[in-house]
Amino acid sequence: MAKRPMMDVSELVGQAAPAPSPPPAEPSVGDEPTITLYIRAPQSIGLRLKELIHRRTMKARKRAYQNDVLLEAVLALLEREEV
Repeated sequence: MAKRPMMDVSELVGQAAPAPSPPPAEPSVGDEPTITLYIRAPQSIGLRLKELIHRRTMKARKRAYQNDVLLEAVLALLEREEV
């Protein structure tokens, strides 16, 4: 099998690089600025959350996101507490 000839970098000058593909779209929260919240939770709660997200994904045949589920829960809590 013959080897390819050595390439010269000058051959590539002026050629446009292929455009990188855009990252996958994340669920939007709207135009409102966001902040990052971190929590430490028991592993059992994390596993239950993971199972819930998996069930929602399978039920809707559309990817469910942990962020969306947690926002839904926090908003429900804030509305219940009238904050």
